[in-house]
Amino acid sequence: MKITAAHLPNLGYQEWDTGHGKLSTQLDLRAPGDVETLRGLVREADVFSQGYRPGTLGGRGLSPAELAALRPGLVYVSLSAFGHTGRGPRGAASTPWCRR
Repeated sequence: MKITAAHLPNLGYQEWDTGHGKLSTQLDLRAPGDVETLRGLVREADVFSQGYRPGTLGGRGLSPAELAALRPGLVYVSLSAFGHTGRGPRGAASTPWCRR
């Protein structure tokens, strides 16, 4: 299931070939109730994949260790445009920056 939020960019055209037939929903992880909804989904999941900046989800109580406590054996995948250490992770990824 893909989870996004209304305040995030919608790149639906990128999902025409890979997202067909998949479930999706919107959660605003700035809202405590939506964080709890995500926790409930994680309890039933096998894999959790996220692309937020490093530390963002950990600050909301959704770190790899916290999610593993909810769902032992959960595979946590974290994708970062500029890595997880050094000075790059502070910036958001954007198309113009990536094309340099």
